[in-house]
Amino acid sequence: MAKPLPLTLSEKYQTIARILRALREWIARTHLIYVGGALSAEWSYLPPLYGLTIRAHGSFILEPGTFAPDKDLLRKLRQAEALPVRILPPQEAFQWWVTHRPVGVSPKLQRHLAPLMSYETAWHALGVGEPLQAVGLFLQGVNRIWYIAGAHTPKSGQAGVRLLYEAIQWAHAQGKVFDFHGSVLPGVERFFRQFGGRWEVRYALAAWRF
Repeated sequence: MAKPLPLTLSEKYQTIARILRALREWIARTHLIYVGGALSAEWSYLPPLYGLTIRAHGSFILEPGTFAPDKDLLRKLRQAEALPVRILPPQEAFQWWVTHRPVGVSPKLQRHLAPLMSYETAWHALGVGEPLQAVGLFLQGVNRIWYIAGAHTPKSGQAGVRLLYEAIQWAHAQGKVFDFHGSVLPGVERFFRQFGGRWEVRYALAAWRF
C-alpha cells in the first residue's frame, strides 16, 4: 500500500475487500500447496475468503509507562535481587537454552532459531546468576521487543522472574513495547500473566490447496 488505509470503516473495508479479491484471483491462478500469514485484528472478518481457516491467538504486551509490579511480583523479585544480571552473546545464550530448554517447548523452535543466531545485532540476550540460572533471548524490533525463548534451571527460584523484569525495563527504557510473544502452553501463559499487560489479539490464516 502506498498510503495508510483511510480512517472511516466503510472506506477501510472497501479497500481491504479489493485487496482480498486481488488475493483470491492471484491464488486461483497460482498452484499453491499452502498459504499462511498473520493478520491484525481488523482483518478478522476474513471468512468470506472461501477456503481459508482463521485462527485467533495473541500475546500479552506491556507498553512503556504501563508496567506496575504488584506486591506478589515485588516479593518474588526481592528473592532474586542478589543475583547478577549480564548481557550475553546470542550464541552463548542459545547454547545454554538448548541444554536447559523446557520440556514442553517443541524441538522445531530450536531448529528455527539456530540459523538466526548469527544475526547478533538482532538479538538481546540476558543471563541471570553466576553460574547461569536463567537465560532469555529477545528479538529487537524498531518499536517492539519480543520474548522469543527462555529457560531456567530446576533450582533457580525466581531467576526467571528477575530475567523478564530486567528485559521489560530495558525495552521500556528505549521507549519500546515489550511483547511476551504469546504461548499455547497454559503454564507459560500463567507465568506471563503475573506481569500484567494487555492481551493483544492476532489472527492467522491458513489454507491447503484450493
